Amino acid sequence: MSEFIDNETAVTDNYREEQEQSKPTEIPTDVKDVFADDVVKVGNNEFPVFNCSKNEFFNNMVNDRKRLRFKSGSKIQQYMQGTRYKNRDFYISYTDDSGKTYRRKIK
Repeated sequence: MSEFIDNETAVTDNYREEQEQSKPTEIPTDVKDVFADDVVKVGNNEFPVFNCSKNEFFNNMVNDRKRLRFKSGSKIQQYMQGTRYKNRDFYISYTDDSGKTYRRKIK
């Protein structure tokens, strides 16, 4: 009997792992053909989150910087270009080697 229970839990564990892996990693945004990596919910509003490199994240944190700079053709740059005149908020995210995630809101 215990073998049957162990097999049953193994099946359910495998099923859960498959369910987690099947979740979409790209979330559609309000800009055509641009997909976010995650979503932040604030109240009833949802804001897209885009992953970026360490250099992009921290270079855009400088106080005296007048413009945000991202790699040409990146998802962040395409989203900013698509929402240029609408000034929609979004987030950028960076995860370091230890697993700590940093997020910044962009207006």
